[in-house]
Amino acid sequence: MSDKRMLEDYTPDEFEAVLNAFVEREIEDVPMDDFFAALAEIDRRRRQEVVQVQGRIVQGQLVFSLPRFAPPAVTVEGNQIILDQTHRIVVTLEPATI
Repeated sequence: MSDKRMLEDYTPDEFEAVLNAFVEREIEDVPMDDFFAALAEIDRRRRQEVVQVQGRIVQGQLVFSLPRFAPPAVTVEGNQIILDQTHRIVVTLEPATI
């Protein structure tokens, strides 16, 4: 049995750490095709990652919560889902019309 893992076996964070270690090597050691393929793979995985968010109404306000194993990069505050330092999703409820 091989100790080598396939790209598909890494979480996005593990894969990024491996890529960072790879990039920090001497430039002569890094085949450019491999470098750009790894960057494309990181981008592909980030676009496919799904984060589950639960919501509930508390005193007429929408309040989000994350499951126990949510990625550390995503946080919630009340009705906001904070994706990173520059991106957040804010959800507001409209009053019901009769």
